[in-house]
Amino acid sequence: MKAYPFVLIGFLTALAACQSKNELKELRRELDLSACKIVLLEANTKYIPIVRIDQSSPSTTVLYFEDKTSYLIKNSYLISIDQNPDAWRAQFNFIDGVVVSCAMVGHLKIDSTMITLDPFGRAPLTAIAKVVTPITGRFIVVVHGKKTSRRDDFQSV
Repeated sequence: MKAYPFVLIGFLTALAACQSKNELKELRRELDLSACKIVLLEANTKYIPIVRIDQSSPSTTVLYFEDKTSYLIKNSYLISIDQNPDAWRAQFNFIDGVVVSCAMVGHLKIDSTMITLDPFGRAPLTAIAKVVTPITGRFIVVVHGKKTSRRDDFQSV
């Protein structure tokens, strides 16, 4: 029982040493050069695409993945990141000459020919969407209805 206050004080002291939440995140998730490449290669083989690349910081780039993980990469490790949202790929060019290509969520154009409303003629509030993507993954369809209209149309999809 007596050890708990000391553990709590030690934890709070370590937490207080981090001046901000961003600094705490950097301590937990910043990767070295080889770990960056491993994370990208594993994400590629496990079909976990990048959903967002945040390059707003001058010193780090943050990668957000579909499985809700995120990693900080020092910008000094990178020469460039070439994003191609039409091909759903991001290419990372590292300072040691290694190039790693990784899947990323890109542009998805859905039109009315891909959606069938009430496909079985029994449930007017159902739909089937057939979409082909260049990477393996999952997607979520959000259908917004109209409160003033009772008929189904593709403008509300």
